[in-house]
Amino acid sequence: MDHAVPFDEQLAEGVRVGDPDALAALWRLFAPALVRHLRTQVRDHHLAEDLADETFLELVRACRSIKGGPLQIQGWLYRAAHRNLLDHRRQAARRWVEFRPEPPDRASGDRTPGEAVEDADLAAHLDAALDRLTPNQRAGVAPAVRTPAAVASSTVDDRATLLPN
Repeated sequence: MDHAVPFDEQLAEGVRVGDPDALAALWRLFAPALVRHLRTQVRDHHLAEDLADETFLELVRACRSIKGGPLQIQGWLYRAAHRNLLDHRRQAARRWVEFRPEPPDRASGDRTPGEAVEDADLAAHLDAALDRLTPNQRAGVAPAVRTPAAVASSTVDDRATLLPN
């Protein structure tokens, strides 16, 4: 928390009435700490920043309905950030289930033991690579990743058509 501007009752009152200067001061006071807190919960610094941004946007929308002083507003911020994190995780879990690659097209009797090992190894590598992507990246890439054969035959242009504009 930046201590250049104290989070006192005067600033809290400005936040509660939606004063843009007060909201900006609150952002400067709490955004770095809130991002650090969220960063301990997610591996992606950019995602932590996005969640903090969403939390402050919610504060701007709800500021006139918030009751209490500085401690209550700070508590509201951290609770809202926690809810945003949980919402993000629920949405990511739903998307991940939808985009899991399908098993290889070849029937198990049609492939050699070596091919079966290669397919299993490739599937493990694909799963690991998909796990490292953010949900938005995964949503753009995963539909193209259906089978090892589809990966081998797809082009960058094919995958680019799946990305949002």
